[in-house]
Amino acid sequence: MTPNNPYKKQHERLFALEAELAQSNGTATVGNLGDHGGEGDVADLALQESALEMIGRDHEAREEQRAAVAVAIEKIADNTYGLCEGCLAEGKSKGKSKIPKARLNALPYARNCAPCQTKEELRSKQAGNDNDDWYPQVAADNSHTMSTEELRAHVI
Repeated sequence: MTPNNPYKKQHERLFALEAELAQSNGTATVGNLGDHGGEGDVADLALQESALEMIGRDHEAREEQRAAVAVAIEKIADNTYGLCEGCLAEGKSKGKSKIPKARLNALPYARNCAPCQTKEELRSKQAGNDNDDWYPQVAADNSHTMSTEELRAHVI
């Protein structure tokens, strides 16, 4: 980091988050919840299964967050931190591809500005679940780029 680093605050948060995630290595467990040596009523077993699912989802989310933090730290080293991947992919200049600092303050490992992130989430949702017809049709090759107004009309 350089002395005049405009992202010093976000970088410090990223490194602190990286350390925090490294310490929490998926040690959450259900414990003895509903463990009666194989005996238990249906409610105990359902509660235990539900708790295991939550732990699994929590572990998955932490792994995704850990990967996102690692990418952001790589971007610091490459001097590309704070640039929107979506804007750059659309051919915008680096000067016009900056993620707003307010977004980076809230999410220091953000890879996209808010409009590009919304487009990415819509494409992802469309690819995973074609039954939700209220989502706008966004082609995977980005042949239909939506304006912010179009996104707001569909999301709000």
